[in-house]
Amino acid sequence: MRESAGTSAPLSPKDELLALALAQGKTRAQAAAAVGLGERTVYTKLARPEFAQRVRDLRAELLDRAVGHLTEAAEEAAMTLRELLAKDVPPTVRLGAARAVLADLVSLAFHASVEERLASLEAKLEQNRPRPGPGFGKRTNGG
Repeated sequence: MRESAGTSAPLSPKDELLALALAQGKTRAQAAAAVGLGERTVYTKLARPEFAQRVRDLRAELLDRAVGHLTEAAEEAAMTLRELLAKDVPPTVRLGAARAVLADLVSLAFHASVEERLASLEAKLEQNRPRPGPGFGKRTNGG
């Protein structure tokens, strides 16, 4: 059994399977059927903060794994596009590859720009955040 975030009570193996099914995108009815529970029980379990958090944690883990697989495949995909730009490839295929490369380049440039601007704003906010003075946290006679 695995402990869910923020609590010391571990989830049962059945609850882990249910949480995983929900994290994978199954409907409540599908997840309930997969682990042999009633659909109403799924709603009851999702109302428990530690169970709902476990579903979110599992979904984040699954998403991280998927991003890892896509990242691993990205280099090969980029090389395939590059190969499709070769002179001996039919013009319609080359055009499609060229459009894909340019569209991806524009998208990457946009995201890099947004990331840079966000980092700059965060740095400015941090610089402008009020800092506690020397007497911060000391009690006065009035309180």
